Amino acid sequence: MRLFLIFLSMFALFVALSVVFDAAFLERYYIFMNKGLFFDTYERIKASEAVGTERFYDLLRSIDRNDGINSILADKNFVIKFSSFPQKSEQGVQKLPSELELLIGENEEEMAKGHVYSLVNKPDAEERQIVFVSLLRQDDYLVLRKSMKGISESALIAMRFHLITGFLIVAIGGLFTYRFSMGFTRPITELGKVAERISKLDFGGKVRIASDDEVGMLGKSINMISDRLSVSINELQADVERRKQLVRDISHELKTPIGLIKGYAEGLKYSVVDDASKAERYCSVIADECDRMDNLVKELISLSMLEAGAARPSYSDLGSRDLVSAVAKRFSPILEGKGIALDASEVADAVLRCDGEMMKRAVGNFVTNAIEHVQGGMAIRIRGESCDGGYRISVFNTGSHIPEEETAKIWDVFYTTDRSRTRRTGSHGLGLSISKQVALLHGGKVGLQNVEGGVDFFIEIPTDKSAD
Repeated sequence: MRLFLIFLSMFALFVALSVVFDAAFLERYYIFMNKGLFFDTYERIKASEAVGTERFYDLLRSIDRNDGINSILADKNFVIKFSSFPQKSEQGVQKLPSELELLIGENEEEMAKGHVYSLVNKPDAEERQIVFVSLLRQDDYLVLRKSMKGISESALIAMRFHLITGFLIVAIGGLFTYRFSMGFTRPITELGKVAERISKLDFGGKVRIASDDEVGMLGKSINMISDRLSVSINELQADVERRKQLVRDISHELKTPIGLIKGYAEGLKYSVVDDASKAERYCSVIADECDRMDNLVKELISLSMLEAGAARPSYSDLGSRDLVSAVAKRFSPILEGKGIALDASEVADAVLRCDGEMMKRAVGNFVTNAIEHVQGGMAIRIRGESCDGGYRISVFNTGSHIPEEETAKIWDVFYTTDRSRTRRTGSHGLGLSISKQVALLHGGKVGLQNVEGGVDFFIEIPTDKSAD
């Protein structure tokens, strides 16, 4: 609305200035422009060789008819010798009107130099005339006159016309300006509203893009900023919630061993035990719980370093079969003790550019997870195969499928599908999170699939030699 009022005020100002300039300067401009016409007419009359003859008077009459300039020829005593517009007089001798005599008398010095050009008012009427007076043959006055009545009437008509057209221009211009200003300011107003919503962390509003001009580009930028801020803040909120959950989980993980250690330590302190074997069992429990907390702290430190990027991969060439063989050899005693069958025969040979220790740990965490959750046929299978631009190592275990809603959460720190099993197996729910970070540091990814007979966890890393 402000833009509309500004444009409307400018239209009105231009119309008003046009009328004012007409009233103030049109007559002056007319007088100025006629000076050249009077001087040219004087030169035509002066150049005539038939001064004082009927031929000369015919020239003056033609000038009167064609240019509207009256001509009077008078002697030094102001007696009229000829007038192209006859003067009415009751006397036999016609003389110059008094206003012309006064003009000549007041400008004798200018007359001696050449001519007088002035605006003269008739004393008995409101009519005004433009008058040019000069000497002709040093003994006669040549007076050229032109009435201002026509220009005054024309100026009045012009002002009235300008007023009428001005009102029309203001009205039409006002309508155009209103539509233009609304079309121009509406997107800006919408931009302001969306920006205000963004400032309140409300990213639901979007700018409607109706053009490809600067305003449209600005709208696209604001929408892009809104989307990126929304994603960033959602990620930040999720990270904050994850860290809160991490603190709660760490507290939970430490609460049980600390409680056990305190209870058994107090039993020893207050001599609750009465034989050496029982005391030794108490000490073993305390040592086991201390080892459990030590492992938890070490895994947390390791995961923290991986997430922060403090632990960078030390790349070297490692055979895929050598990697799987090392992992299988490490877990063979545990698997035999639990009666779990391990199959690591389906491993395609490939040279992996990776950090060997990190990869062994990542795959080992999958095997540890498989041992904790294996059921049914009590079988674990490790496979290796090439994939699009990389190499995949998968660990399958027989057992129940993981619910679809938990497949994304399972990579979170301390997340487990069965907390009671976590306590029995001594797991903390950090292994899968560490495997995920190892994959990300290698430019790869992790995933899981519910397949027939069980669950398949996998890690993929690129085989491109430039990855490091």
